[in-house]
Amino acid sequence: MSRRRACCLLIPLAACALAFVTVPAPVLAVPTDPAPLLLRLPDLGPGYVISHINRSCTVLPTSSSGFRRILGSGTSRGCRLSLEQVWAPPGAAPGPEAIHTYAFTFDTPARPAAALARPRSLSGLSFFPRRDVRIVEPAPQIGDQAVLMRFNKTILGLHASAGIVAWRSGSVLAMVIAASLTGGDADVPTAVRLATLQQARIASPTPLRPPVNDDRLVPLDDPTLGVPVMWLDERLAARGRFPELDLRATSKVFRFGGRPQPLALLLYRTRRIPEAADVELWRPRDLRRDLRQPRHRYQCRRRFDVDVPGARAWIEATYRRQPGRPSGSCPHHSARIKAVAFFDDVGVTIDASRCCRSIADPYDSRAGLHTLLQALRPRPLPTP
Repeated sequence: MSRRRACCLLIPLAACALAFVTVPAPVLAVPTDPAPLLLRLPDLGPGYVISHINRSCTVLPTSSSGFRRILGSGTSRGCRLSLEQVWAPPGAAPGPEAIHTYAFTFDTPARPAAALARPRSLSGLSFFPRRDVRIVEPAPQIGDQAVLMRFNKTILGLHASAGIVAWRSGSVLAMVIAASLTGGDADVPTAVRLATLQQARIASPTPLRPPVNDDRLVPLDDPTLGVPVMWLDERLAARGRFPELDLRATSKVFRFGGRPQPLALLLYRTRRIPEAADVELWRPRDLRRDLRQPRHRYQCRRRFDVDVPGARAWIEATYRRQPGRPSGSCPHHSARIKAVAFFDDVGVTIDASRCCRSIADPYDSRAGLHTLLQALRPRPLPTP
């Protein structure tokens, strides 16, 4: 081969090699974190709590076949936060009982636009059958493109209704659902109002800092609670061999069977034990009725009085007799214990036995419960 011919062959090959070196490969956009684009607790006003005890959004499996049928193929990230109303301000009409806020981020705007072109299919992301969802006109002016939908249906004698807003903002697809079982007219306007708030966050994201979704005190702020709140504060300092306690969550309680109900439950944790102590608040008369419930024929109880300033208090130990021996002396071991205290206007029970068998809870003892009873204090009234 002549030198000239060799040069003619090598020059194109060198040019191709140079092109591979100097021309960068196209960079695909990585979907951003959708969590900061969701509604937050202050957006909803007083009386709402987050359904998940860890107060974080639920990461949605957008790569699964079900989500890909609705959202299309490609790269995306999704997140949902669910909130519920536990009380309404005095004089105000009850709002929607449940709020669900969604955000999906994509690598291009084309995919959310294609998903929004089939808006009733988006109901598959929620809890409503597509056949029961109808589109409402006119569409709200939110983001680049929006759809308003409504759900109404009576199920087992309960009338469920919801307002649903889905919209696109650039490469973000978002949805807000306001739902209730009261059949009121607040669902649709509430969904539109909250979608407008969420769009403002999508247009100008801000970091999601932990305190913003802290709902631990919301049930205790209920103006209709009816009793003063006796608690261990948000943090109870360590005392000797008893570790520090932090308020993990509060909630209302509902129990089946027609038994008297506590008004509120406060869950305290240690660094190692997620449910180290449960504090229940009662109307005194309801707690007395509950304590009078007949025990099982193979159980017996002992009571150990405790000195607590301003209260009548004791520790109640429940023992299980040997099978087949429903009478006789009460055993002196293997008891389940709880603390009971009656203050002027509220009854309190403390249980430290509900967590984990694999980790010994130091508060699950007479000395531990005695420490907690003496640490009870009134919570200051919330600021109006």
